[in-house]
Amino acid sequence: MNTVADFIIATLAQYGVKPIFGYPGAAILPLLESIRSHPTMEWVTTRHEATAAYAASAQGKLSANLSVCMSSSGPGASNLTTGILDAHLDRAPMLAITGLLPTWKQSRQDFQDIDQATLFASITGMSVECKNIQQLPAMLKMCIGYALKKRDVVHLAIPLDIQEAKVNTLNHLYKLNNKISKIPFQAAPKAVFDVVAQTLEKYQRIAIVVGPRATGAGRAIEALSDKLRSPILSTLSAKGIVNKSHNNAFGVLGIFGKPGIKLTRDILQEIELILTFGVDHLLPFLCDLDGQQKRAFIQCEPDTNFDSYQFQKLHNIFGPLNNTALALCDRVTQRKTPLEKTPSVTSHTNPPPYSTTTV
Repeated sequence: MNTVADFIIATLAQYGVKPIFGYPGAAILPLLESIRSHPTMEWVTTRHEATAAYAASAQGKLSANLSVCMSSSGPGASNLTTGILDAHLDRAPMLAITGLLPTWKQSRQDFQDIDQATLFASITGMSVECKNIQQLPAMLKMCIGYALKKRDVVHLAIPLDIQEAKVNTLNHLYKLNNKISKIPFQAAPKAVFDVVAQTLEKYQRIAIVVGPRATGAGRAIEALSDKLRSPILSTLSAKGIVNKSHNNAFGVLGIFGKPGIKLTRDILQEIELILTFGVDHLLPFLCDLDGQQKRAFIQCEPDTNFDSYQFQKLHNIFGPLNNTALALCDRVTQRKTPLEKTPSVTSHTNPPPYSTTTV
């Protein structure tokens, strides 16, 4: 490891990054050389920077692991914006690295000299520029940690001369940590599941809504729906998590926040309580056309970063969603009335009362 670029690529490899998607350019040549010489890292060339950002976004959403895209300065950086916005809105843990002019050329109206940190600030969770070599080790780890913890996009702009700078191998800041491990959020206490299960028993018409963070919990959610005799609705980004041929699978939420099929819309009119698993866009399920909450709400999320404050909740459960679904399935009573996919629509003039109690 000789240069800052080498340190950056080696650090990304420690966090499990293998492919880096991007389009080459002069402002990232040291990083490209470091990728080429690294034993496990792979550079994936795309025909356009937007494609690189979309590819990294898709990888982050599907794996929930850190994904990386990279581009040069000027239009190379600005071309990333649409893909970065996709990752930001869908909560993908992604790092976007862009090259910058050498520090001595910046703010002098030189070729492709733009304020990249400001450009990306409104469409990322965090956007920063490294201005000094002493910043780089802590800034890189801060960006990676933010992307993984918040499941959001982070942009890091690095000037060409800092990428090329030699690393002092005696400096402890540039020593790699070989014991990086991801500690998962622990399951909620058993008493939490007991309380939530008791609440579920009080409601007759429950719908389960599945979001993208429920990946891997599909079968457990199906089993829970069988015991509750509850329809399962999915957001568009969660399509495929639950088997669409399952008897309780009643469709996917359509584009622009409206139920995509009449059956889904009819079911929502009958529902008293929504039980969500990893859902970002709650409004279409909890509200009708007037935008006011009409249904009670229990939220299940993998960790506290996804807690929703927009709507009133009966309970929160934080922890691995597969474990949450299984724990609730073990505690609820098997209901006998089978679901029918031709519901008779009734109007709720008196929706169930909401409680702000959080477990």
